Amino acid sequence: MGHVKVLGCLGALCGAAGLLGAELDVDVVRTRTIGAVAAGLKDVALHYDFAERVGASGVVVDRSGQGRHGVCTGCRWSVVGCREDGSVAFLESTSRIDVPDAPDFTTWDAYTVGVWFLHLKDGDLGPQYGQKMLDRTSPGHDWHLSLRPSGHAGDGGAVGLFLHEGTRDLALSDATRDWGDGTWHHLVAVRSGAHGELWIDGRLRAETEGMFGVGGAGALCVGNSRSADRFQRKAWNGLLDEVQVFGRALSAAEIGSLYAGGVAGGAKECVTFDAPVEVQGTLLVSGRALFLNGIRLGRPQGELPMDVSGKGGVADAR
Repeated sequence: MGHVKVLGCLGALCGAAGLLGAELDVDVVRTRTIGAVAAGLKDVALHYDFAERVGASGVVVDRSGQGRHGVCTGCRWSVVGCREDGSVAFLESTSRIDVPDAPDFTTWDAYTVGVWFLHLKDGDLGPQYGQKMLDRTSPGHDWHLSLRPSGHAGDGGAVGLFLHEGTRDLALSDATRDWGDGTWHHLVAVRSGAHGELWIDGRLRAETEGMFGVGGAGALCVGNSRSADRFQRKAWNGLLDEVQVFGRALSAAEIGSLYAGGVAGGAKECVTFDAPVEVQGTLLVSGRALFLNGIRLGRPQGELPMDVSGKGGVADAR
């Protein structure tokens, strides 16, 4: 459990949430990260660890050594999510990271793609193919890691790799639970020829012998899609971290090492509010806080001892 004290909290929303003048014990979200390079893994084609604050330039540094630095639009760097570095929050319909000179890995015979994700529930619930974590899609050529939000008919909460090429379709996914549960998960998709695997939180969740390459040279996008199809352009609603592409199929031991190292490595505590919070005065947070339903401010944001960003809100005590 984590501890947070609320001072001067005002308003009907805050009162309904039971926060007025309260000292609370709240559930803790353990946060983690581990870098592919630090783990000694080879053949890294792309690696965004979001260790550096994304400033006005919007540049996201590629740690693979390949120089494929991303360009962030409408997203915000956040301290919530990783041990000593950060993650990126995608909270608007246009939030995305474009990847210039992206590797053409969707056509490779072997690759591994991994990402840590935290979905803040809801977001765009309209007709769609899923809210995108990583997407390389163009008309007739679909490749994306995505989550069907809980309000999506039939398969809400399903997460995985979804492919379409010509007349061929493949969903390498897991729908045994709602993965958009507001906590961190590690997702890995692997291709080795026709064999494919989906790993979530260090466990093999799905596999297939029907993998195929996807061409079309669509733009690679993190947290959204650049497709002309509006049903594809569904932004991620939450945070992403440790986006990694490898030019080979990682072994089960390597995938397990990434997950286990991330869970154990340098975890910090983060308190989570799932009810709206209205503040007039001072909101005192010991550590890090994630506000799933936002903060209403009774005075200018600049006077508060924290950073607050976007819908839902992400705050870091100073």
